[in-house]
Amino acid sequence: MLKKFLPQEDNFFKLFNEAVTQLVDVTRAHQAILANLDNPSQYIQEIQKIERAGDKTIRATFHLLHKTFITPFDRYDIHRLASKLDNLVDAITSNALNISFYELRVLPAEMTIIVNSSHRCAKMIQTAIGQLKSLQNTAEILKACDAVSDVRATAQELILAAIGRLFKDENDIKQLLKLREIYDGLKDIMIGYQELANVVRTIVLEYA
Repeated sequence: MLKKFLPQEDNFFKLFNEAVTQLVDVTRAHQAILANLDNPSQYIQEIQKIERAGDKTIRATFHLLHKTFITPFDRYDIHRLASKLDNLVDAITSNALNISFYELRVLPAEMTIIVNSSHRCAKMIQTAIGQLKSLQNTAEILKACDAVSDVRATAQELILAAIGRLFKDENDIKQLLKLREIYDGLKDIMIGYQELANVVRTIVLEYA
């Protein structure tokens, strides 16, 4: 087990868990914004605070990677895992800021469903990453990754259908463009979860 052979490398796993907790927290704030469109400022501030904390976490990860000779798994995989986590927090932050900036007060129901799916994916990724240190339950890790893929596929279908209805039914061109950008952002977020799950799956298959 990684823990047995490389006990001195616990800090990497601490940083991974810190980063994925930030991801879960930012998805929760994203949900809160959609539930409070009339006054999202409190949650925007919370999201920005989480993003700044995430920036510190990834800097700490890269600094540790730079100074560590023996790493728990391939340096490239560590870099990819940390980067994908950070990119997702950034993408969710950007999506939330756009909702506030565009002063959207009514959103299609599909957006709430997709944002809820984002939170579910974050929780599943947290379950998977939380077990990377020991790799004692690879089946559960891979199951979580597969579940992320399933949620992402369902969300992508929902996004495509919603965009189709948007162009069919929305007559206000400004509103159409705003909502289309939000949908595009959500699509990128769900792709980000798939990419992150793929990184976790690669690590498990290579090192378990």
